[in-house]
Amino acid sequence: MLYFISDAGKPVEYISCGNLTSKDGFVHARRNIDSFVLIIVVKGTLHICQNMSNFDVKEDEFILLFPDTLHYGYRPSAGELSYYWVHFYVHDPNYSIYNRGSLLRNRSLFTESSDFTPPRKIFCCLNMADYLWRGGPDCCSSNCSISTREKTM
Repeated sequence: MLYFISDAGKPVEYISCGNLTSKDGFVHARRNIDSFVLIIVVKGTLHICQNMSNFDVKEDEFILLFPDTLHYGYRPSAGELSYYWVHFYVHDPNYSIYNRGSLLRNRSLFTESSDFTPPRKIFCCLNMADYLWRGGPDCCSSNCSISTREKTM
């Protein structure tokens, strides 16, 4: 799991969102855009490459695509594919992305405890997914509690 850490006083800016559906053979366009993209697959498998790594994002999984990073479909989907996508900007110039291990090593980001609990200022992409997936009232108010599995990047 990756954790996105940003100053809560500089919230993310929504750009657009939608639902892609395809009967068969969808290949994601080759792009390099200036915003983050969260993709949540609800049916089928999206085959997408980012940072020269291929990901097979299956039903009930999601992927966060980073800005200014080339991403593209590396092979066509087989059968039906449906996913929700949301584009957003981050206005905190000092945002960071950590995996769990590096976050645990950087103890200044959270208070000491035997159990890891993400600090309030973490905007975890799981919360965004939970908000989009379940229509929650405030995607930044809950801790990361969602059954959808993330793709490790």
